[in-house]
Amino acid sequence: MSVLDRTIAHGFALRMASLGFARHHHRWNRRKGLRVQAVDLQLSSHNTHLGGRLTVNLGVGLRLRTGGWMRAEDCDGWVRIGLLCPDRQDRWYGYDPRDADSVAAALAAALGDIEAHALPWLDSWRAVDTGSAIPRLLLRLVGLRSRKPITDGFRHRR
Repeated sequence: MSVLDRTIAHGFALRMASLGFARHHHRWNRRKGLRVQAVDLQLSSHNTHLGGRLTVNLGVGLRLRTGGWMRAEDCDGWVRIGLLCPDRQDRWYGYDPRDADSVAAALAAALGDIEAHALPWLDSWRAVDTGSAIPRLLLRLVGLRSRKPITDGFRHRR
């Protein structure tokens, strides 16, 4: 188990569980009425043994099946945490994967932003929307799905 995975298991995951989220690797889901709230830790594809970065993706979607996990990207609405922060910039948390204190600091910063900015956004979604979620739900029911993130003018790179 990596330093990152150990630190997630012994701190970050415990706090997410206390907030009502169930864990699957680097993904957390919780139910709120008819909706599922998703919080995903995304590791950079450019991470090395000398340095790493992670960001947080958030999503809210209607539960269409009884089992399985919802990824933020597969939700009816999803966003990167940076859009919700005051500077509205894409936010990555850097760490040294060999140093437990560095990893803990990055995860603490991410958790602070989740509690301050992500949870209010997740909870702002009503149980049933009459807006953009319904067309996306209909697309999903016929086997198609919109993968476009909610950007509100924020440029999101994939």
